Amino acid sequence: MIEKVLFISNHTFLDITKPEGGVRFCTFEFIKMLRCVYEVELFALTINRSFLYRLKAKLGIDIYEDYNEQDYGHSLLTTIQARQIDKVFINLANASSVAHFLRKNLQNRVQLILCSHGNESGDFLHQSVRFPDSLSFVQQKTAPWRLGKILQKELMFRVQDFDLVLTVSEIEAAIEKWMGAVKVLFVPTVFNPEYLPWNPIIGRIGFIGDVSHYPNYFGLQSSSSALNTHQVPIQLRVVGKPCDNLTKLQQRFPFVQPLGYLEGEQLQTEMGSWMFFLNLVFYYSKGVSTKLARGMNAGLPVVSTEAGNRGYALGDGICTFTDAQSMASFLAIAAFDVAQASLARERVLAAVENFKEYKPIAQTVCKLLER
Repeated sequence: MIEKVLFISNHTFLDITKPEGGVRFCTFEFIKMLRCVYEVELFALTINRSFLYRLKAKLGIDIYEDYNEQDYGHSLLTTIQARQIDKVFINLANASSVAHFLRKNLQNRVQLILCSHGNESGDFLHQSVRFPDSLSFVQQKTAPWRLGKILQKELMFRVQDFDLVLTVSEIEAAIEKWMGAVKVLFVPTVFNPEYLPWNPIIGRIGFIGDVSHYPNYFGLQSSSSALNTHQVPIQLRVVGKPCDNLTKLQQRFPFVQPLGYLEGEQLQTEMGSWMFFLNLVFYYSKGVSTKLARGMNAGLPVVSTEAGNRGYALGDGICTFTDAQSMASFLAIAAFDVAQASLARERVLAAVENFKEYKPIAQTVCKLLER
């Protein structure tokens, strides 16, 4: 008989009618992995709508209060008892307060596992330092206090509440150990290949992303600036909705060619014309770089970064760089060399074929949770 477990998540990330995004992608990858060995029952949470929480969020003094136990507490405890649940998986670190509630009410009668997409403190640190304009004046002033309180809470949850933390990147696994997690396991994302016909056009490289999203803008701007130092007739094709950030880049760098939003056969044909698929991530943040999987599943030559490779077991599978300058130096030559791009593509195909199965990881999770 297959053991039944409970998977708790915000309802938005369980809704397949919503647009695909990094969080929903990671959520369903965790569920897919767990279903290799467990019968997974889903429990949906709704965001805290209390006046006090909304006021705190506006002032920048909310600390892991996204969910109100008065909204979910009775229903959750009833579900665990009725289904005879022994293991509870909690999706996303911002729902860690749910684990604290369960530990307080059920003590050690259930095992609590965090399916982490990354620690909240790390992302908030980048937001407050790199993109302070995304915060209100008051939130900027309270940011140092909030960062310290978030970090303090994160350590408390790891030490007191969670029996195991599953992470989506190796660097996050190290951070979880530093924060006192009892057990940690890196769960790399598996590949689901749908290889596209590859008909590269010399000098053409491509990027897919919403450039109004500042991490994407930062990556594209850094890469464009570095490419601009090389006097080569390169074409940097950008698939994504028009925005002011993209217009600024196009005006500054004529080789940046916005294509707007593409889908279906039109998108596949465009991607298949790229000498290299770009994954432009130049600092670490939480979660998986879903763009990387998109390029690799398509079987395209991929150029990525160490920070952008988070979430995958790649070995030497793809061309990886530490900064925009070294990436641009490579592309200024390789984007005009089909033989070099073909070799890069072969490495991508080998990496994809080597990691397409979740069951061994799921079995490892089972062993770690043996009482």
